[in-house]
Amino acid sequence: MSAKNTVVKDNELSVGRWIGTIVVGLLIGAIFTTILYVVCELLRSSVAAFQEGGSLADQMEYIAEMAPMAGLFAGFILGLKFVGKTSLKAFVLNADRTSKIDVKREVLPILGLYLLGLIITSIPNLGNIEFAGKSAGKILFLTIFDLLFVWMQTSWEEFIFRGFPLRLVCKNDISLNAKSIIAAVVTSLLFMAGHIINPEVQTLSGAQAVFMALGYFVSGFGMFICDILVGSLLPGLLIHWMNNMFSILILSQEVSVAGASSIWVDHTPASGLSALLVTVVAYVPVIIYLVIKRKKTAAATQN
Repeated sequence: MSAKNTVVKDNELSVGRWIGTIVVGLLIGAIFTTILYVVCELLRSSVAAFQEGGSLADQMEYIAEMAPMAGLFAGFILGLKFVGKTSLKAFVLNADRTSKIDVKREVLPILGLYLLGLIITSIPNLGNIEFAGKSAGKILFLTIFDLLFVWMQTSWEEFIFRGFPLRLVCKNDISLNAKSIIAAVVTSLLFMAGHIINPEVQTLSGAQAVFMALGYFVSGFGMFICDILVGSLLPGLLIHWMNNMFSILILSQEVSVAGASSIWVDHTPASGLSALLVTVVAYVPVIIYLVIKRKKTAAATQN
């Protein structure tokens, strides 16, 4: 069979093909993002209700900030399809997997345990947490909008920082080895670097800023390890979505990327060390669960 007619199995692409997929995804995403931004700006400048302040103006501002993330998500989906020749299902799961996602066994435990970790780490600050004063209508709007768009925002970040690196070094066999560990460290450093501009890091200085930045490294590394333990990108996608939904919609610090949108605000003085410890603790229940599940699966296979 000639090379021209050779069928490349999903996720078995060359390094150049994967890089091409990333570049095309970013370009298409940038175009979609620009279009969405221009539309939002035209609406804000032409509709009187969006210029008068109040709830509608706040909502449009929030849409302008968040909706473009959908553009980047769409860009990578198209990049996977037309350059990577890979389906989203094959990219997130294994290419040879035929079963559907088992929500009860694969989704709910991860979401529930990570949410439990976030809630537990919030308990010490209960005395400093207060209701943000948003109306029922605003809360409903935020809830619906975040459910529609936050998963897109977190997904394209997962594609960049976990998905493509894992497929580059592991192809269709995501496993714990020297290459995947090196990839986890390198991409987690990049993930940390990409979040240093966040307000919660910029407002701190010295050791506290370093601790806050390290929290992003731990988060990226934790999601990478969870993906390896399961053998797919599903854990990272779920954890990242739950983390951002919690901080954007439910509870955030006064100074953060989405501090103005959460229903409750934590007025505890910012501490990089505390944020780092919160990140570590939040991952513990999930990793313990995944390790136990992995051992049980291995034992059952041997028997």
